[in-house]
Amino acid sequence: MSAKRAAPPRRPGSASPSDGLGRLALALAILLALAALILRIVLAAADRFPSVDGVFYMDQARRLLSEGRLVFSTFPPGWPLFITLPLLVLGVNDPLAPLRVAQFANVALGTALGGLVWLMLRAEAGRRLALAGGAVVLLLPRFVKASAGDMSDVLYACVVVAAWILDRRGRALATGLLLGYAYLIRPEALLIAGGLALTSAVRERRVPWRLLLGFALFFAPYVLFIHAETGRWALSSKSVVLDRTLGEHPSGAYGTLILDNLRVHLTNLVGLLGLPAIALAAVGAVLRPGRWLIFVVPGLLPVFFSIPMMSRFWLPMVPFLLLGAVRGGRWIQERLPADRRRIGVWALAGLALAGVAVASLDEVSGLSDVSETYEGLRDAGLRLRPHVDADTRIAEYKPYTSFWAGCGHLRVPADMPITDVIRFCQDEGAEYLVVNVFVARTFRPALLDLLDRPLPADIRDEVKVIEIFDYPDSFANNTALFRIEPRP
Repeated sequence: MSAKRAAPPRRPGSASPSDGLGRLALALAILLALAALILRIVLAAADRFPSVDGVFYMDQARRLLSEGRLVFSTFPPGWPLFITLPLLVLGVNDPLAPLRVAQFANVALGTALGGLVWLMLRAEAGRRLALAGGAVVLLLPRFVKASAGDMSDVLYACVVVAAWILDRRGRALATGLLLGYAYLIRPEALLIAGGLALTSAVRERRVPWRLLLGFALFFAPYVLFIHAETGRWALSSKSVVLDRTLGEHPSGAYGTLILDNLRVHLTNLVGLLGLPAIALAAVGAVLRPGRWLIFVVPGLLPVFFSIPMMSRFWLPMVPFLLLGAVRGGRWIQERLPADRRRIGVWALAGLALAGVAVASLDEVSGLSDVSETYEGLRDAGLRLRPHVDADTRIAEYKPYTSFWAGCGHLRVPADMPITDVIRFCQDEGAEYLVVNVFVARTFRPALLDLLDRPLPADIRDEVKVIEIFDYPDSFANNTALFRIEPRP
């Protein structure tokens, strides 16, 4: 008689191979997170210039503290509200404080997102593939740049991934609350909340009131706020951008705009994650659809607006596209012979990761680049800072001087001769006008007249030079600061 020998019992304190692999994976995850955190800190610390859109977000936060009110803007208030608390600690007297608060909030959020993505993928893909997905989010150059910047993309990504995790656990009220706050960051979260509510209503044949209640606690006050500020009912402050788009592209031209945007937008997506990962996600979308697609749909919204298509619009969808790639890969794996499925999984994962790496090659060299280094506009703002208050308006194309000065901004209009520009500034109550050489040459050529010496006779009495900021090593940064004389 033969018998199968039983495995000897494990002695207390002994370790199995799986325990060793688990500890190795944990150590690798910790090292990866630390490396990602340090990289973000270094990049954020080296960047001392805000982005264009970031200026408006940070101005909302600063005014919320200094004036005690939320200023209406086409930029939603979710991100400004988030950075208000740490800004309260640093204070608003330091002109660099809003930028530093925004950057280091994103540093923390960008690192935390890797852990959230790991939690999200673990149930679908196991610990190892989940670790690979977390690594993609931590090391993807576009995510690294966003995590060292001043914009809202990383906060929105964290909130919607957390909402997915809670939704999977059946926490409807908490999911609704998170999506409600996500709506304050980006209004497209309304589509996610609506999609989840509709799916639940169809499947369970009852109204998902907990989800809707949580969402409404943020949604309703903001809609009322928009109405109070504008006198019109709208789902988002960005509705004016859609109105402008429809006005600029009537009837068939709008359809052409959408198709052109879609071509660029999808190309940006492939350039962000690589073709293999996107192909696997497409397989998952067609053959393994599910609630994850609801979180991807808002990524297509930018194509309906006349704005430049940028890769960063896709960033909050990356975790869900990785999930879709996992599901697409699983569908392919199930069609392989049983003895080749394990190899197939790692082959597909390796192909997808290689595609991400190849797509990222061009972005790696630009990680430390700072694109908005307008020293002249910064120095002009710091020069004016002691002499202005929150109600002062500075006319310029880019809003940097007003950011550094801590006051209001008036955008110089296009396609006007310089006499009309100055008259517009006077009518709008602007007290100062700033002309940067690069900005004038590139965006507002009419302002070049203000760089002539002497000034043209027809504007000589309308503006007075306060100071010229000269940069011998960078002529494009040269900037002129003028006081606008009031109209008689």
